[in-house]
Amino acid sequence: LAIRLRNSDAIDPDTVWGVVSWSKAESEDVWWLPLDDNDGWAVYHPEVPWDDGEIITFTAGAYTMSGVELGPFTYEFVASETVYEGATAVVESDWTATQPEFVGPAYEVAPGTVYIEPVTIQLPLPDGVDASALEPAYLFTEHGESRWVTGSRVLGWLEPDSVRVIHDPDGAFIEFQANHGGIVQLRRRAADAAFSGPANTTLNGDLLLFLALGAYVLYRTRRMSARRLRCKRDACATMTATGGGPTT
Repeated sequence: LAIRLRNSDAIDPDTVWGVVSWSKAESEDVWWLPLDDNDGWAVYHPEVPWDDGEIITFTAGAYTMSGVELGPFTYEFVASETVYEGATAVVESDWTATQPEFVGPAYEVAPGTVYIEPVTIQLPLPDGVDASALEPAYLFTEHGESRWVTGSRVLGWLEPDSVRVIHDPDGAFIEFQANHGGIVQLRRRAADAAFSGPANTTLNGDLLLFLALGAYVLYRTRRMSARRLRCKRDACATMTATGGGPTT
């Protein structure tokens, strides 16, 4: 479990605290995973798995170096033995950004959960576009507002060093490996774009951040996926790692 703490002032790591409680016990064995001086995660790893359906309450907080209190923040989690191992889909999304730095349509990688193994995604490269200048951008939503951010800034979403350009008889593609779902669009490397997307979004920033941390913690222990998902200009298909044709 994890709760993100961030502030414009540096966070004092010695003041980070947390309490995790469930029906059988309570623990304060929470550790700090910093992203930088101003941002990080209060993290708890259970010593033994919780029972299926167990409700866990996690409260965390801290102080900044200037003495400003952060929190306390409280979230409830429900333990589940269910792990998603079904098919992953890539479909065109209504969230396509129209700013000039964006290339092609936006795609939704579904489901929006952490994957047991990273999934390889291939997005088509339009004719006449310099592939070396492109990167996958991720639609991040928080407090009802959405903005496109560099994919590498979403902790744990991209597998390290996985973005590359590939060419085959079907054309050119930007390929990358994702650890969880989301909405993605290719864009030229630049500063983050302006707010984009419908105001009544159903994405949840806190959930996305939590999923991203889960992927970050898990990715070192997983083998590479045999699946890859390709979106052609007219369809998306699941391919086997050895080549082969599209499968349903």
